[in-house]
Amino acid sequence: MKKFFKAMILALAVMFVATSCTTFKAENLSYGQFVGQDLGNFNTSVTVWKILGPCGGTTLFNLGQDATAAAVTNAIQKEVTKKGGNAAVGVKISQNVTFFDTLINALTFSILAPVKVKVSGTVILMD
Repeated sequence: MKKFFKAMILALAVMFVATSCTTFKAENLSYGQFVGQDLGNFNTSVTVWKILGPCGGTTLFNLGQDATAAAVTNAIQKEVTKKGGNAAVGVKISQNVTFFDTLINALTFSILAPVKVKVSGTVILMD
């Protein structure tokens, strides 16, 4: 019986490590010449609940947000407004799927597909 539990713990540990991954990443996003006063950096994240599909992949519907793009746009705008700026430069976006996201997806037979999107960058105030 002890061997069984050890094997299960080892299998769960391997699953935990193997299923946590970054499925999308984009860095230094901005286009054009943005010159302004540096108001500081931001680092935030948003969880998007999707339905009918795999975590971090294409799904049929989204819960809580119209799309991941809208969630990212809203998160950046919130940080820009909070710091009193009017633009963000050097934006980095990464979509991450954790073990628990995958577990929720598996337990619901791919009905629920949560994914965490991390966003960071620098807020500036352009003239």
